[in-house]
Amino acid sequence: TEVIAIYESPDYVTVDEVVKRLGVKESTAYAILQEMNAELKERGFVTRAGRVPRAYFDEKCYFKPKKMSHPTTNDDATKL
Repeated sequence: TEVIAIYESPDYVTVDEVVKRLGVKESTAYAILQEMNAELKERGFVTRAGRVPRAYFDEKCYFKPKKMSHPTTNDDATKL
């Protein structure tokens, strides 16, 4: 089976991903990342143009990681 990467980078969100995830134009995506980087810089973080940490992007855009059930969980055991 072929494995397909969901994200271009596991640590950072880039302009291309912002375009896809938010459904905005490339110029808007650059503006969003620039604004987020300015906020991070004010807080003392080192930033890179055109990308922001994934966790920060997800928090700012209200994306929550999907909860996955443990594959070995036995639901019948909790019904005792």
